[in-house]
Amino acid sequence: MSIPRLGVISGVISGVISGVISNESGGPPWGPGDATPAPPGSTERPSRRDLAELGGIFRMRRLIEPELCAQACTLHTDADLDELAAIIPDYHDTSVDPDEFYRAHREFHVRLLAPAATAWDLRVLRPLWQETDRCVRALLDQLGMHPALIPGGAPPCSELLDSFRTRDPEQARVASRRHLDLNARRVREFMTGSN
Repeated sequence: MSIPRLGVISGVISGVISGVISNESGGPPWGPGDATPAPPGSTERPSRRDLAELGGIFRMRRLIEPELCAQACTLHTDADLDELAAIIPDYHDTSVDPDEFYRAHREFHVRLLAPAATAWDLRVLRPLWQETDRCVRALLDQLGMHPALIPGGAPPCSELLDSFRTRDPEQARVASRRHLDLNARRVREFMTGSN
């Protein structure tokens, strides 16, 4: 593992741990539930540093999410998967409020991983998801663009859900990696192309 990668990982882990330790309410350090978007003051134009950190964030997510998908796919019932299919966000609907757009996407992923995820898994993942949203939202706000209008759109969560229906851990693991890799590439291309 290279030193820069260690720096990104240790920085995120330190931030998560200090947030957990300093949070006297006992709730998660990122605010009530997962509905709280990134603070308005944090929507500065994404920098080269943001792009580098996003690379680290996606590497960390790639270490965690595929393994949770592999476990969770065997734990969901058919009814669970049908409920998840009903809440997959419509990534082409520009009438949806952007806050709701991001909240619904995070909620889908939380529920997808929930049967296998521990509280600590989610304490690490939620800030990673929110930081990705913060960087993308900052650029979208500057461009006056709705998240549904990102070129290429978000990778369809329906493909990830389809892999769960197979009940095959390896298929779910591979689908999760593919989903993350595609998302990372699209975010990088959008952010570098718009700077």
